[in-house]
Amino acid sequence: PRTVVTRLRPNRLRPSEPPGAVAHSDRSQPRLVKAVLVTNDSSEPAQVVRSRLLKLLDSYVVESSRSGPAWFAIELAGAGRNAPLLSELAARHGAPDASIALILSCGPRAKYISYRELVTKEGGFRGEEAVTAGLIEVTEDKAAICYVTMGHGELGIEDALPERGMSLLSRQLRNRNFEVRQLNLATVAEVPRDAAMVLIAGPTTPFSASENARLKNYLYERNGRVLAMLDPVGSMALSRRWRTGRSSRPTLNFKSLTRRAARPTATSP
Repeated sequence: PRTVVTRLRPNRLRPSEPPGAVAHSDRSQPRLVKAVLVTNDSSEPAQVVRSRLLKLLDSYVVESSRSGPAWFAIELAGAGRNAPLLSELAARHGAPDASIALILSCGPRAKYISYRELVTKEGGFRGEEAVTAGLIEVTEDKAAICYVTMGHGELGIEDALPERGMSLLSRQLRNRNFEVRQLNLATVAEVPRDAAMVLIAGPTTPFSASENARLKNYLYERNGRVLAMLDPVGSMALSRRWRTGRSSRPTLNFKSLTRRAARPTATSP
């Protein structure tokens, strides 16, 4: 079958097919991407940004229909308009706060784009950059894998309890095209090769020497990424959480990361 390839020209995106795909057969139907322009903010700066954003989104609609049925659609919601749509998005992906200007959704994934992401520090408009990145995020078929460590009293990645639960973070990661998997470093020889990131969420007991070595190998030998979320109640300053080895490269001291200061006991007045 004939193959259609996305065409680009300087400073202008021509999305003749869903971003993230190099090419597709003209027999296939691209998945529909819905762009919801959130109009809750009635301030003048927000209206200016939305006006420019709407023009950009209109160009996506035009370009998306050049090689077949349009795969990109725009809807406006907020300030009393299209409330059921916002309620549906909130139920599936979380309620947008006042800073959100645009919601891109495709199937089970969604990307919330804030006004700050659409404007440079100098006040310039960078909507095309933000929207293109968001489209790639919600349409890319292959999900990145985030491994969440377990076995050290970490926060529950699927737990909805307010004190030790992280179900909201888990949902947001999935919205951003991450597949979330648990990882027990004590039972594997190394961090899996398909890991895009390792998340350490509030451990309460130390990592063993072998676990520490596997994480350091992933970080420095494989250029991996680790996000360590630590309880703010602790006895160490930030500078003590890192130390420099003989190679002059920073080395995470995971045993130190999980040491805790004794918590104060609540007393009645």
